[in-house]
Amino acid sequence: MSYIAASTAVDGRGKILVGREAIDQFHTLALEGFLGHEMAHLVSDNATQGCNDHFLRDPQMEVDADALAARTLGRRAVKAFLEQAMVLTEGQNSDAKRRLQILRR
Repeated sequence: MSYIAASTAVDGRGKILVGREAIDQFHTLALEGFLGHEMAHLVSDNATQGCNDHFLRDPQMEVDADALAARTLGRRAVKAFLEQAMVLTEGQNSDAKRRLQILRR
């Protein structure tokens, strides 16, 4: 799942792409947190860079998106998203681990 960089240029609305893999691998609550995180990017980022593994992401931007999603949806959904990311990567996602620790504070 990712938001598409500069997608507002097309019709003034941001775009989020949800792949079948995300739907299959994330349970409902985690998927809600994942979508909330991506939606937070649409309203808070400068939209010059999408959110996916092909770009070097600003760690603070990711923390800010988690925080905005948590304020909107509640911490439980965002924590479920980050916990599922940890499970899927067998604990090797250091970014998700750090963000989860920040969210738990």
